[in-house]
Amino acid sequence: MSSSSNHNLNCKEKKISSPYASSSLRDDALYKKLLPVILFFFVLSSCVTPKQIQLIDSWVMLNVEKKDGSRYVERDGLDKNITVFEITKSYLYISSNEAIPHGISYTLVGDTLIKRRRDTYKITELNDTSLVLLVNDDVRISDDKINKVVFIKLKYFGDSIINKNHIKYINDSTVELTRYFSPYYGRYWQTAISNKFRHTKIEGHVVLEVIMDSVGITKKINVIENNNISESIRDKVIETIKKSNTWMLWSLKRNDYYKINISVHFNSKEGSQNVGVKLFVSNPEYDLKIDKPKQLTKTEINLSNKYFQDGINYHKLNYLDSAVSSFTSCIAFDSLFIDAYYNRASINQFKGRQIEACRDWYLLSDKLGQKQAEKLYHEFCKKYE
Repeated sequence: MSSSSNHNLNCKEKKISSPYASSSLRDDALYKKLLPVILFFFVLSSCVTPKQIQLIDSWVMLNVEKKDGSRYVERDGLDKNITVFEITKSYLYISSNEAIPHGISYTLVGDTLIKRRRDTYKITELNDTSLVLLVNDDVRISDDKINKVVFIKLKYFGDSIINKNHIKYINDSTVELTRYFSPYYGRYWQTAISNKFRHTKIEGHVVLEVIMDSVGITKKINVIENNNISESIRDKVIETIKKSNTWMLWSLKRNDYYKINISVHFNSKEGSQNVGVKLFVSNPEYDLKIDKPKQLTKTEINLSNKYFQDGINYHKLNYLDSAVSSFTSCIAFDSLFIDAYYNRASINQFKGRQIEACRDWYLLSDKLGQKQAEKLYHEFCKKYE
């Protein structure tokens, strides 16, 4: 009995004195020593800076202008939808009224936000309500070429557009939605309508007035215009929209109803059984209170770009009159091509045609809100008034 007991004891002693056991103990001791260091680097790698804590939120792009305060002009004349940026620790999720949110990786280095390791945005203002970014800010680029983007936190967006009179109350309980305040809506009902009428030959359109509640549920649909659409087709369109309920609304912190107009266009090409359905939000009476430029076609944009490049090339060769002619042709296709005006004015001033130069600077300043043109006009053109 004692022999067996001694044998077991000896085995235990051997286990303790085995090289494997002592190695394990040494590893445990080393691990305990290194644990604080490992935890420190883990926390450091995953920590969020105070600036990033402020940045992580949902932001609405409120306004775009130039760094010098000049108006930002969209050359294609398209109305831009309200865009939301959902910023997380590592990704920007961007979505607009008609777009499915998509994620873009970013890093934050000091005051600079780097998107996709390529585009840089300098943070010039960040607080509890607003965010201001300068896009690709560079001392080698003049301030009238750098875009400044202003954001407001999503939770304050409703109050902001009310203060700026960008919404319209039809009555005490119903808000008419506009370009500034229109709902997100899912693709489902658009796809459903397209699929439903894909093999039906239809020419015409129908405009519907949709009333929804504050959580996006469709409550009522009225027909306000019908051009060559049968009652059965119209009713199927209405039923599809009612069933989808894919609206998401900005919060006004009220239980209002919301009205929006939808225009559904059917266009069957000759000899084709397919139907193209175009859907868009439209409130023409209250959409924009400024003169809206026409929407350029792809051909017009390409031609304006070509003539602008021709003007640059002529200028390099010192064919100045030909350069002016090319810039004029560029403007004929695209009346919002700001650099074409500036270049034409610069050449005309050099050639002694001061009145022509002043005319371009005045247009840039008065109609297109360009600060540099305003300075040039005041410096060289006041005597011609």
